Amino acid sequence: MAKKSFTCINTVVNNHVYYNPGDTIEMDADEGRALVEAGVLEDLNPDRKAAFEESQKPPAPYKEDLTQLKGVGRETEAMINNMGITNFQGLAQASVDTLAQVPGLSDRKAKDIIKQAAKLAKKYKK
Repeated sequence: MAKKSFTCINTVVNNHVYYNPGDTIEMDADEGRALVEAGVLEDLNPDRKAAFEESQKPPAPYKEDLTQLKGVGRETEAMINNMGITNFQGLAQASVDTLAQVPGLSDRKAKDIIKQAAKLAKKYKK
């Protein structure tokens, strides 16, 4: 029997668990067609698979203007963002050692920025 590639789009049909959405599986073409009709699989289409995988990524942390903090200019903000810290909450949770890795930030300055970020994180908490 001919094998064909399919992409899973659902996990359960009639209480039968198949695969995780986004998984690509090889199976008999006739069995695969029946599962396509049941809404469990779709014919493998790389564009759809890429779009599905993109839709499953967790949302990126929202970005806040860190230049509101005293001692943080655009360059410093860019360096902090490159560390994966994009909002006041993330900055408030950063360690002094981590933040002090940014060129131009001493331990004392890093501590002050973290303290300011904690205040703003509380203020803007969603």
